[in-house]
Amino acid sequence: MAHPLLDKIKQLRLEKKLSQEEIAYKLGITQSSYARFESGAKKIDYGLLEKIAVLFNTDVSQLTAAASRKNKKYNIENTLTELKEDDVSYQKFKHSDLLKRIEYLEKLNEALRNQIKDKEEIITLLKKKKK
Repeated sequence: MAHPLLDKIKQLRLEKKLSQEEIAYKLGITQSSYARFESGAKKIDYGLLEKIAVLFNTDVSQLTAAASRKNKKYNIENTLTELKEDDVSYQKFKHSDLLKRIEYLEKLNEALRNQIKDKEEIITLLKKKKK
């Protein structure tokens, strides 16, 4: 079965009358790597997918939505999830790690707010004593 996202990428390339070699050069990869991505022999990592979207003056969501409209049976959300999970840079920011970081920042924010509140109370008391 053809992959609708890859078909859409190829369609956009052909509409712009660009060769695989020209696209690969603009993406900073070899022509053979690009050919493997476009044919589905190699997975496109999310970062490269973002570069492809920019190259075609669109964004990833529009690119995948267009592909989804072409073949509604294919689950694009799962494809993007797989791409993100495969991308090494995305692995550094797993969901649970982000939640822990958010929790830590919220606690830090609360502590800073308390310190500010304490200092404001001290300033108010000092002002009252001066009067």
